[in-house]
Amino acid sequence: MLRGAERMVHILGCRFWGAVRGSQIFGAHIFCRRVCGAELASRGQQSQGLCRTVPPAPPPSSSCRACPQHTSSPGDPSAMVSPAIALAFVPLLLTLLLRYRHYLALLYRAVLRLWLRDRLSGVPREHRAFQYLLAHAVPGDPRHVLSTFDRWSCRHEHLSCVGPVKGRIVERLLAERAPQRVLELGTHLGYGAVLLAAGLPPGARLYTVAVEPRHGAVAEKVIRLAGFDERTVELIVGPTDAVIPRLRQHHGLAQVDFVFMDHRKCWYLRDLRLLETHRLLAPGATVLADNVLFPGAPHFLQYAKTCGRYRCRLHRASLEYFPAIPDGIAELRYAGDGDSAPGGDTGVHRVPH
Repeated sequence: MLRGAERMVHILGCRFWGAVRGSQIFGAHIFCRRVCGAELASRGQQSQGLCRTVPPAPPPSSSCRACPQHTSSPGDPSAMVSPAIALAFVPLLLTLLLRYRHYLALLYRAVLRLWLRDRLSGVPREHRAFQYLLAHAVPGDPRHVLSTFDRWSCRHEHLSCVGPVKGRIVERLLAERAPQRVLELGTHLGYGAVLLAAGLPPGARLYTVAVEPRHGAVAEKVIRLAGFDERTVELIVGPTDAVIPRLRQHHGLAQVDFVFMDHRKCWYLRDLRLLETHRLLAPGATVLADNVLFPGAPHFLQYAKTCGRYRCRLHRASLEYFPAIPDGIAELRYAGDGDSAPGGDTGVHRVPH
């Protein structure tokens, strides 16, 4: 998500700089033809001298911003042609800022402000969030723990969690499928683990994988604070590409009925292929992948649509805690190796905010 916000701001800046750069070259071209009687050799060669004299040559007192041979006269109104054209792009800049203001706000809240608070407070952001939970959440109440997380993310510091809007999608699908063995890849401070554990049917078990140890340490405290013990939720810490191959041998997980992915988007396809390779997906298993539209997981979606092993559906929603930024959850129904999934193209379901 953060890389997507940074990429959006980078694109915005590049577009504006290209517009201003183009306006300067274009203005120099007009002025050069008017004053010097010269023509531009190339619009991209401004720094190398864009004019060549065409007889009859103008007197040296004439000015041209594009010609290094001449000096600009302060009183010449033609010297303002290029800045004037550049100022004409100010409305374009304002339009782009207005259009992408939500992405700029995401960059500020999710990157800049958190970085600043980390430096000023000396307390990691994970511990700040957990301290807020301890002070405001009701122990043993998963719903209250989740709502406290949401308040912290909306009012204080942004957390990359599922959020309440997409959380309702996950809860509904859990209730429909009633899985007995659930695997979460990429728990972040325990939000997704608490959400999944709260929707498990009786006797079911959740295996949640925390990629980073610092996230896993906080996630375990959050899971226990919500009232789930090790018999219901087993926390595994380590890289997903190292954990998945040993799930059967080290953790006794022969196959899974429900998978929820919410870690790095570039790992979605890799981990899905690992689940297939090690035959960990039960027939009819459901695979959910968050943030497939923003920041996006195009290779994952393309594979799921074309490999013939899944029936795909896209649940459109919004990015967590940013209703104006579109996002979605991909739902994959596993049809088995070598079987063609009927209706394999993607259906779309929109979720109200």
